[in-house]
Amino acid sequence: MKKHIALFGTTLLLGSLLGGTGVLAQEESDVSEEQPIEQTTPKPDHATTKVQGTLELSENGGYNPNSPSDSLHTNNFERVNLPTTNSYFGIAYQPKTFNIGNGVKLADTNEEQNIVMYGPTGVASNTKSDTKSEDFHVAVKDKTRSEKRQWTLNAKLDSAIDQADLGISIKTGTTVNSVKRNINNGTDAFKSTDLIEQVKKDNNGDEVTNKADITITTTDTDVMKAVGGKFVNGVYDLKLPQVELHIPDASKVKAQQLDTNVTWTLTNAAQ
Repeated sequence: MKKHIALFGTTLLLGSLLGGTGVLAQEESDVSEEQPIEQTTPKPDHATTKVQGTLELSENGGYNPNSPSDSLHTNNFERVNLPTTNSYFGIAYQPKTFNIGNGVKLADTNEEQNIVMYGPTGVASNTKSDTKSEDFHVAVKDKTRSEKRQWTLNAKLDSAIDQADLGISIKTGTTVNSVKRNINNGTDAFKSTDLIEQVKKDNNGDEVTNKADITITTTDTDVMKAVGGKFVNGVYDLKLPQVELHIPDASKVKAQQLDTNVTWTLTNAAQ
């Protein structure tokens, strides 16, 4: 009986060992399949988010700034009444008056005579230390933010002073390519820091240019112009320093009351 039991136990042990080996191999196989596979390539590897909306021009045509002339003398500029609201393009302001004053004596010579122009009163501003000259300003507002602008601001005398062949004109000491942007908000008083450089979006020169020493006669002359293909956005201000009535030969001019106008005309070749 003891021998039988021992044999049975041996057989059972052997069977357990053999069976146990199969079960262990299966369990090891199951564990191996459950391990995560290392992923080196992202999937998906890109995604997109749509960007939408609309950018529009500044509200109501943007600011209509005060003129630099307002800081030099009283009421010596005239803001042009641009169409009610939403005007992005037009003459922003121009000098109100070019006045030589009363009682100015003609020179007793056959040489040229240049008589300084002042504001409405015909006398130098008390706010300026240099009473020999006075600066005026004219500006074009173009806030269309376009590269398709080819406008020109012209000026001319409505009628000749004395006889046309005497060549009497209005001369300025304008510096070439001196147009600035006026960023005054139209509410606050103008300050010198309101005049800044032009946009120059392409970093390749001004978008609005002007000639030096502009002379105004009875024929249209260019005051400033937009350069085609350049981005424009601003109120483009041109200073007209040392404005003078130019008489080529004072001996040929009669005593008279000056009574004419300078007309400023803005045209745009690119429609």
